Amino acid sequence: MPTIPSLPILDSSRPDDAHLSHVDPKQWPGVAHVPDSIGITVRARLAEAAFARACAKAGLSTDPSGNPDVEVLHEALFYRIAESGWLGFAESWMAGEWRAENLAHVLEKLISVGYQPRTVTRSKVRPDESEEAGEGIIPPALVGLTSFDGLSVHGGMFASGVPTTVRTKVSESTYADVTEWSAPVDVERADIRDAHARAVEKLLDACEVRAGTQVLELPVHSGAVTAAAAQRRAIVDAMTTRRELASWLKEQLVLQGVDDAVHIGVTEKTIPAKLSSRYDAIISTERYELLPPRDRSRMLAIIDRTLAPGGRAGLQSLVALPALNQSGIRSMDAIRAYIWPALSYPQLDQVRQDIAATSRLYIETENHFGIHYAYSAELQAKLFVGNAREAAAEGFDSVFRKLWEYYFGVKQALLNLQMIDAVQFTLATRSPRTR
Repeated sequence: MPTIPSLPILDSSRPDDAHLSHVDPKQWPGVAHVPDSIGITVRARLAEAAFARACAKAGLSTDPSGNPDVEVLHEALFYRIAESGWLGFAESWMAGEWRAENLAHVLEKLISVGYQPRTVTRSKVRPDESEEAGEGIIPPALVGLTSFDGLSVHGGMFASGVPTTVRTKVSESTYADVTEWSAPVDVERADIRDAHARAVEKLLDACEVRAGTQVLELPVHSGAVTAAAAQRRAIVDAMTTRRELASWLKEQLVLQGVDDAVHIGVTEKTIPAKLSSRYDAIISTERYELLPPRDRSRMLAIIDRTLAPGGRAGLQSLVALPALNQSGIRSMDAIRAYIWPALSYPQLDQVRQDIAATSRLYIETENHFGIHYAYSAELQAKLFVGNAREAAAEGFDSVFRKLWEYYFGVKQALLNLQMIDAVQFTLATRSPRTR
């Protein structure tokens, strides 16, 4: 059994903020200051001991004299953990108070042993269920720093890997073809471009998108689906709440010479109350899990109402599996706090039930590619880290860059642990025979 690793011995006084001079307090108030609540030093000592035990249990080295998995650079780490648990752990990473050669590995190991720091109060970073919570988008400049095509932020699907398809009962009255993909082989960074494109192409193929198909992307995530559908000469409507995203996407479509086939609508709400058109195909990539439960229901309802008879809907989402523990859930606190307030991975069975509860929709196929997504997240993180200078030039400071790296790392960890999965659902409309 591994021995409890050595960690910095806490001083009797709270550390000051001198090491945080690089952090903008207006932009990052939670990172710019070390917590100073009542009794924090005593609680920080306890947090340090608990962290040491968790690292030992996980087999993580913290010995600075060797080659540590986790290198603690400042004792403020334990003050943050004592104050806000996993959120504090992530904020300390963002502040540069600890480092890891392989962040995803460290997160995976800590989550696997159920590391759950004690705090005075339960974490306040709960999924936000307000209507505005689902409106978060990735800044367009960031998309180009994490992909080769400048449009993709979704998980990719690589050419290698063996699919296994089984006819599976997914609701009381419905069976679907459920495909599981084995791990890809010999994946390299350059493969991410094709992997991104392949994931989109599979959605478009499943929805039978071709020339003249009426397509809706609801809501736009980064534009990859809209651009690929337009390349097939489909007629595309794309919905977003953000004018800056609409303008940027228009520019990208002009560069590709397909802007004439696309109408970009700016709506007041992420999921509009109603749409006047009917569509042969409706596609959404990785927005479902970012929506409050109310908007998830609205999304399925609007697909139910506006999908033409015989049409298909493609829904790509990260979903929770039964293995997801509280440590895994809390590891995403920083993502909810700083990027997507409503983020909550729905249970796979819950998604199936919600789809079955609609009046016309049923699941025709499921494509499970979580292991491919894990490789994709790893490569995207490396691509982003390699573009650090470009990211700084675009205005993304070191704190944000660390946050974005953490986001990829925690997704990779949860996917590797099979606590979450990546799934492409193909939905069809019921006919009298399938009711």
